[in-house]
Amino acid sequence: MKATIKDVAKIAGVSLATVSRVINNKTKGSMSEKTKQKVLRAIQQLDYTPDTRAQSLRGIKTGLIGVVIPEASSSYYQELSHAIMNVCYKQGFGVLTCSSENDVRRELFYIDFLQRQKVDGIIIISERLKAQKVNDLIRKEIPIVLLDEDIPGTEAPAVVTDYYKGASKAVQYLIDLGHRKIAFIKGRMTTPSTKKRLEGYVDTLRKNNLRIDNILIKQGDFSYKSGYEATKQLLKDCGDAFTAIFCSCDLMAFGAIQCIRDMGKCVPSDYSVVGFDNTYYSTISVPPLTTVAQPNLELVRMAFDLIKKWTREKESRHFSCEPRLITRESCREL
Repeated sequence: MKATIKDVAKIAGVSLATVSRVINNKTKGSMSEKTKQKVLRAIQQLDYTPDTRAQSLRGIKTGLIGVVIPEASSSYYQELSHAIMNVCYKQGFGVLTCSSENDVRRELFYIDFLQRQKVDGIIIISERLKAQKVNDLIRKEIPIVLLDEDIPGTEAPAVVTDYYKGASKAVQYLIDLGHRKIAFIKGRMTTPSTKKRLEGYVDTLRKNNLRIDNILIKQGDFSYKSGYEATKQLLKDCGDAFTAIFCSCDLMAFGAIQCIRDMGKCVPSDYSVVGFDNTYYSTISVPPLTTVAQPNLELVRMAFDLIKKWTREKESRHFSCEPRLITRESCREL
């Protein structure tokens, strides 16, 4: 039979209120260390586990963080979720992770689900969520932090990579290698991060007095297939009119490399390729991929701290972390 809080109080010889204060870490200045240790020994002896559902109904923190990601199969979001779990575990928090699979209806369902679970806060990674929904949650005093993608018009703090600077570093690296015709495969233009990457690409070319050629800018959607198809279109439209491709994510870069290989060309001897994310697969691809590393651990630590210290403010706060360029073997000097 499962032990109850009453059993703990009886074994420790204290009141229910004293046991409750120990469980919820509210003993400072209210009881002696001796009494606290008696309660902790009783908890251990009985193998007592507090009912977090009951705690949440009483307004007590549950020690759970909710996370909503766009796509469970994405290697980048897998690695970001792994970083969230590690950070939360080290702080004594559990994690409930839900994947919307890029469906806004599922996204709204999971946010409502996490709200019903009385999580202590929700980290949202979203490309499609409307600002009004986020603001409604904040008005209900639910701690919300946006991660990876900002949502314009929200009152929630956002923690993102400096995508503009990351794109600038990638393009400048290729220019420094002697490349002058650099293609760009962009992601969905509905995302602020894609717009920032595009701005970084364009501004860096201009800064180096290089012409912006729209035929070298192709649309992708962050998938392997779109990277392949965009590269196929580049080779068809431009042939040898470009020497390098900058891709908005590693997955599209892998698609680009495979397409170049299927067309009888090689990376990097014929074309240089740079990705964005620095996922694990970039280290074992053939050739190993030069890419922009997202500072996942820094992003997650900042998001978690914002959840813990969350206070409702009239103005949203925006935090960005600087990425770094990781050079491997997918680029060559001209």
